[in-house]
Amino acid sequence: MEKTSSKQIWPFGCKGEGDDVLTTEGKTSPTISQLLERAEVDAGEYSFGGQTTLLPAIPGLFIEGIGSIPVPLTAERKDKLLAISEQVTSSSWKLRTSQVTMKNPKWVAGMRKLGDKVGDRLGFKRIKLQCELKELLVFGPGEKTDRHQENNEDGVVATIAVQLPSEHSGGELVVYRGRELQFRHDFGTAKNAAAFLPHYAVYFADAPHAREEVTSGYQLILKYSLTLPSEMKHLKEAKGDKPLSEELAEVLKQIEPEDECFALLLEGQYKEEDVRTQGTDALSKMDKTRYRALLEANSLIPEDKVLVFHIAQLCHAVQQYDGTLGAHKNPKWKAKYAFWQDYDRKDFVVWYSVDGKKYGDAVRTMYVNEIDGPSEEEAGAPTFTPTFLNPGRLTLSEIWKANGYKLYDGFSGDRMKGTVALRYAVFAWPATKNMDYTFKFANNEAAAAVLQGQECVDANSLRKFMERASEEAAKKKRLGSSRRYNREDPKLNTLSFCQMMTDLIVKAGDATLVGLLLEKFVIGVDKKIMFADGIASLTQAFEWASVKDAVLNALNTSKVKYSYSWEADESIQLILQVLKRLKRGEAQTALLEEAVKKAINFPPKILVKA
Repeated sequence: MEKTSSKQIWPFGCKGEGDDVLTTEGKTSPTISQLLERAEVDAGEYSFGGQTTLLPAIPGLFIEGIGSIPVPLTAERKDKLLAISEQVTSSSWKLRTSQVTMKNPKWVAGMRKLGDKVGDRLGFKRIKLQCELKELLVFGPGEKTDRHQENNEDGVVATIAVQLPSEHSGGELVVYRGRELQFRHDFGTAKNAAAFLPHYAVYFADAPHAREEVTSGYQLILKYSLTLPSEMKHLKEAKGDKPLSEELAEVLKQIEPEDECFALLLEGQYKEEDVRTQGTDALSKMDKTRYRALLEANSLIPEDKVLVFHIAQLCHAVQQYDGTLGAHKNPKWKAKYAFWQDYDRKDFVVWYSVDGKKYGDAVRTMYVNEIDGPSEEEAGAPTFTPTFLNPGRLTLSEIWKANGYKLYDGFSGDRMKGTVALRYAVFAWPATKNMDYTFKFANNEAAAAVLQGQECVDANSLRKFMERASEEAAKKKRLGSSRRYNREDPKLNTLSFCQMMTDLIVKAGDATLVGLLLEKFVIGVDKKIMFADGIASLTQAFEWASVKDAVLNALNTSKVKYSYSWEADESIQLILQVLKRLKRGEAQTALLEEAVKKAINFPPKILVKA
């Protein structure tokens, strides 16, 4: 049996046992989390049902080809009904709406009233939903349906399952909220009323649900859909009142300084490609509802309290090796018999805008190597320990559950196992401190995007920003060289940062900023040829005399005497690429002369290649 030698250590400062629900820390953050627990049901109930006096006990069911069908079903009528029905599974059948008519006018009027009442309870108090019969279903002994979600239909917001008087046992409808069982609908079986009165159950169209096994008898179900009017189908998420938003706004107005930065843990599992292409639109129903509740509350608070939001991919990677003696030499080795021991662990974060723009690569927040790196004591606490909102009441093991593992051979032949746990979150912090938090938690590229989003950035503000960005980059470089961090920490996207800075410098019209950008962020960067467009734009935007020294210094990628052919190749190619982008003039002439000087210093074969 597979074993492990170490206790579970949770990422990002989380503490507790695997079955413990992650607790939200702070003074006001727990209140926000508790309010968000109600997000998907506050404006309207999530799922409800039972017996209703709006519907008569005798529905007047009429089936084309058979005639009137009394309920509960008799054996004879049941056989006739099933004979003309479409069989879905070995124990379930359905009829099209064209085959079904409800002859009792009280039933038709009652369903109209029930549809209105259900719409109000769901939260659509200002919108009259249309109630339409979709199909008649028959569930027999042995029929059960596993947890699933129905396909979204245009404009459909909810389903009403109405069970006609039926003699049966089992067949409870279970509607889920998150991972835990929340709503059970027995259609009157618990009170022995199923055979005498109609019962109903309501759930949102995309709510996960299942049907437990029918143990005896037959259930006769009319399935109705609640649909937005055709002119309002674009408002599928529309609800009535917003009391939750107002309550959240009151809390956000009084938020404590230690709670002003928090992260809403998302329950859904998301692909990065969906996050990058859709941003927060990729969120599932439950996550999107909670996020929108925060957005609505944010719109109700004073400007000096307004929050900004970012998406973060939180990653926890663990490498383990098989500590069994001689495991690497065993030809019959199997993972299930391994004695796994920690080799290293690392936490890192990838940041995105709410629109899905990715800000550079992952930023490492902690690294512990049990073999040749720092121990847990040496590494100290993680450098990034957010205040997590956990409205879904997820346990630590649910939050940081790895999606499988990968087996591979280590450098010394050891049997290795790697696991990665991913969890997305939406971070919020004050707009007034957006730059500070972005520098602190994210990277220069994300901070540049914040600056770029401002209406007007003068030269002085831009200079201060670049000086700070340079200091932050140096600080991260020092941390990256310490024992707490892996030598292979991913590099930030300097190219994207420089491109944003170039646009801002050109708009600011200050030539002195060109030298600051090139000196602090471009010189020393690998593959500067990728920034040829930026250098050309800066050169073209200002008088050549004012940027000459800075540009020529940046174009000198290596020594005059080249140690390797690739150094010379890159050097001459960079100048040529910038030249191609310049208009005729003083700058182009000067760079052409510089290219000729460089060409003299290396062999013709390399020059031809360049």
